[in-house]
Amino acid sequence: MKKIKVAVLADEELCGNALVTLLNRQAEMEVVGTFKDGESALSGIEKHPVDVLLFDIHLPGISGIEVVGLLKGRHSNMECMALTSDDDDQAIFGALNAGASGYLLRNAGNAAVIEAVKDVYRGGFPMSSMVARKVIDRLFVAPVPRLQSEKLSQRENEILLQLSKGHRYKEIAAHFFISVETVRTHIRNIYEKLQVNSRAEAIRKVKDGMNRYIQNA
Repeated sequence: MKKIKVAVLADEELCGNALVTLLNRQAEMEVVGTFKDGESALSGIEKHPVDVLLFDIHLPGISGIEVVGLLKGRHSNMECMALTSDDDDQAIFGALNAGASGYLLRNAGNAAVIEAVKDVYRGGFPMSSMVARKVIDRLFVAPVPRLQSEKLSQRENEILLQLSKGHRYKEIAAHFFISVETVRTHIRNIYEKLQVNSRAEAIRKVKDGMNRYIQNA
């Protein structure tokens, strides 16, 4: 029987605990590599590809998300599953966008991780229930009337819409898979183009312009 080759990319706490031993005790899988930073994972997996990579988000040097993005470009058949304590939206959607095929929180328990490794190897998409709820909420968010201004680019209009929903810069960055600094740059451009100084002024000015357009149509 072919064993599932597993690699673990995480800190000492995860690599050194009973999980690795437990995975190796499974008849259908074996841990063939443990890595504590992204650079060693990139080098090691390049030499010895694996079937499933369990990875944490926060690592010394490059992040687990960056590692997954690079590895999926080279080994498209390798499945990558986040195993982390980070339940932040930016981490979740950043990992999924990079190519992760699952996202488990560390409190899921060892038995759940073992089943998830089998599941992701067979083509499944295992997620902790809280993570799955966030993904569903993102996919099926109720429609909101769009704010549109001819003075703004499409992305600036999209960001203004997010501002109108009350989202913070970090949440907007996670939604569009961009950095917080890029969000700040877009918002500065919005304020400059609309000649306003705040979120409320920008939203009010665009809404007023849309209302005048509707009335004159």
